Amino acid sequence: MDKKRSFMINRRTLVVTSLLGIMVLIGTAAAQDSPPLLTGESPTEWELFVPSLMAKAHIPGLSIAVIRDGKIVWTGAFGVKSVATGAPCDEETIFEAASLTKPLFAYLALLYVADGKLDLDIPLVNYLPEQVIVDSLLKHPLDKPDFRRDWFERITARHVLSHSSGMPHGDPTDPHYQLFFEPGSKYRYSAEGYYLLQLVLENMESTPLEKIAQRRVLDPLGMTHSCLVWRDQYEQTAASGHNMFGEPQNHRRWSRAHAGASMYTTATDYARFVCAIIKHVQLNDEETARMLASQIEIDNQISWSLGFGRQRDANGTAFWQWGDYGIYRNFIIAYEGPGSGIVWLTNSYHGLSIVDDLVAKCVGGTTYASKFLGYSAYDSPFMRFAFLAMEEGAEAAIARMAEFRAEDSSLLDEQAINRMGYSLLNADRIDDAIAFFELNTREHPQSSNAWDSYAEGQMRAGRLDTAIAFYKRSLQLDETNRNAEQYIDWINVELEARDHPVELSGVNLSKLVGEYGPRRVRLQNDTLYYLRQGSGNPERYLYPLKPDLFGLQGSPDWRFHFELDENGRAVAIEGWTVTGIVDRHIREE
Repeated sequence: MDKKRSFMINRRTLVVTSLLGIMVLIGTAAAQDSPPLLTGESPTEWELFVPSLMAKAHIPGLSIAVIRDGKIVWTGAFGVKSVATGAPCDEETIFEAASLTKPLFAYLALLYVADGKLDLDIPLVNYLPEQVIVDSLLKHPLDKPDFRRDWFERITARHVLSHSSGMPHGDPTDPHYQLFFEPGSKYRYSAEGYYLLQLVLENMESTPLEKIAQRRVLDPLGMTHSCLVWRDQYEQTAASGHNMFGEPQNHRRWSRAHAGASMYTTATDYARFVCAIIKHVQLNDEETARMLASQIEIDNQISWSLGFGRQRDANGTAFWQWGDYGIYRNFIIAYEGPGSGIVWLTNSYHGLSIVDDLVAKCVGGTTYASKFLGYSAYDSPFMRFAFLAMEEGAEAAIARMAEFRAEDSSLLDEQAINRMGYSLLNADRIDDAIAFFELNTREHPQSSNAWDSYAEGQMRAGRLDTAIAFYKRSLQLDETNRNAEQYIDWINVELEARDHPVELSGVNLSKLVGEYGPRRVRLQNDTLYYLRQGSGNPERYLYPLKPDLFGLQGSPDWRFHFELDENGRAVAIEGWTVTGIVDRHIREE
């Protein structure tokens, strides 16, 4: 099919369909016990199927590309960029790729291997000055006590790209940067590893990653709408992400590329990249085989190559990857042999609840990758229960819990109810979250974790004395609950500041003002205001807990510590959570 078309449905269609639960009767491969292999269904069927699936899964906007014989044969754009504006998605709508960035970066790294500039098996520390590693990644010397320097100095590009480096993935790095196992010994997903390799390429070229990727990958492959940092034109073309409850959220505007997360793209652009893998573009046969060869086995069906997950099934061996920034969830799977595949990008928390159905319809077969990832399908009892809580509130959902448990009691166990509570909490539906946390303490009164979560809900609601009481209850049930201990100490700092307010003059506050990498602090009317550039979050005020420690408006589990010189002038800022230091940025002169 030479001519590609966009097919769109509007917000009203999605909302009415989802609220009334209209079931469009389409004979889907997903409904069969054994979906047909490499299905031959046509774009006409896909045009009807995709919007009906979106409606059932509560997905506002989706862009899709289907590949056959290594070529893009069909693309579609459905729904809206934002439910707030109703602006329709089209084939130039930009989505955050999230972790779909990783395979593209791996492809870039393999180009350097092909050039002879990077060796997959030479430790990455050999390519970087030690100070770059300390300042940009570890935030402490390599010889810090208890840090596994011996493991770190053995990490290679092969380990990083196959997620077998043992490096963290957003885990706390206090009191030292944590490595979880000997490099190459097992699988553990890590964006930090990709960032370490990014530092290597940037140091090699003395150029930011976004410019390297543009020159070596995006431009040669004709990915004209894609970039690893935010472009001004994306203000008009980007879709807004939507949380679990369908509420649009602010964009993240990456100003510095991240090898594991920062790409902005379209489904068509990303499909061009997938076709390049299938057709061995830029990387020759041997180099492509090197990229897609399994490096670390996970189970009978799943392994990891250099950049992609691998799936073995009746269709052959596929390469795949998912992207998940919570409010943007995306997926790609393709078979190199027959050259078939699919790419889709969504602006929704629910974008990965449709993996089984959409792959079965447009590609065929069973998606073992979906089972490995563990996302709940849109029509599972848990998700139907979640949709009920979304639309009618926690009390209405809890009142009907018995009928959902009758289908499968394990799906609404303590862990599932806790997950439901945190989904609500993360969407700032605090009272609904507390209702689920309280339910867990009634049904599992001896669970330390249930009381710990209930305490966190109370903390988010501003009921700090109640939160401490519940954290203490959690500690009584499990004396090893370090989280409860840390939160009790954390909350006590807040209570102390409430009882004995910290008074700082405008002169003292002005010494904290400045640019700290992506963090900006300014002073207005004797109040400090904070903004992290590119985060998508609005500017918020800081309130003093101590002369060098500040809380952040609306984020009770986040604080900022200023490092001061002898004159009380800030030289650096640290972001703190209850588990320790998250990051540190030097003040720019």
